[in-house]
Amino acid sequence: MQHITPLFERAPRAPGQDYARHVASPTVAGAAAWVTNGEGVATIKWCGLGVRIGDGRVDQRVVIPMRRRRVDTARGYAFVPRTSVPPGFEAAGPPTGYQVHGVVGAVMVSDWCGWVPVDRTQEPWVSLGATDVWQHIVAGPVATYELVGPGIRHNPYRLTTLALFRHRDNVLLDVPTDYDHLSAYFVAHPNLYGVVWRRDPLAYDTPLVRVCRTEFGLSWPEKGRGYAHR
Repeated sequence: MQHITPLFERAPRAPGQDYARHVASPTVAGAAAWVTNGEGVATIKWCGLGVRIGDGRVDQRVVIPMRRRRVDTARGYAFVPRTSVPPGFEAAGPPTGYQVHGVVGAVMVSDWCGWVPVDRTQEPWVSLGATDVWQHIVAGPVATYELVGPGIRHNPYRLTTLALFRHRDNVLLDVPTDYDHLSAYFVAHPNLYGVVWRRDPLAYDTPLVRVCRTEFGLSWPEKGRGYAHR
């Protein structure tokens, strides 16, 4: 899974705001224009742990935060990891930088997305590995999934058992693509974390565009709620 392009450009930040948190502006990002042109299929963006499963492998998605550091006078600045790169890290692509405009100048931040093998002798992989369905998925073709449930990102769906959702499934119909209607759409669907558009709904590695409810200043999970979209 490569970097997922935000649907909207980032909004200008006020003094003291966390520039790493994405707040959407009404301007559609250039690389996401195909969504507003009616291409692609909208699917649920789950709030969990991204995993890549297939061909006998199980990898989990990791995002390494990067920082800008001056290399030398000739080459100028380069992005380097803020933390150590985990063993077995397989980059999904080069680090993706974005510019966040503030009151003074602009700040460049970057993320490096990739995969690392999981330790299948540890939970939750031991529990998942005990099922026939899991064994079938691991032996099958490579696909990406979202793992949600107890112990995963504070379990916003309040599930009692782990659940695995394939990313290309859970299609959403009639999702608007303009700023105002999308904001209203998330208000009307308080249990929906986000939307991901897949340009080719059947391809494993296809251009992706996403938008999350938090980009409109909406809380997640909604107060008094904690269940999956339905």
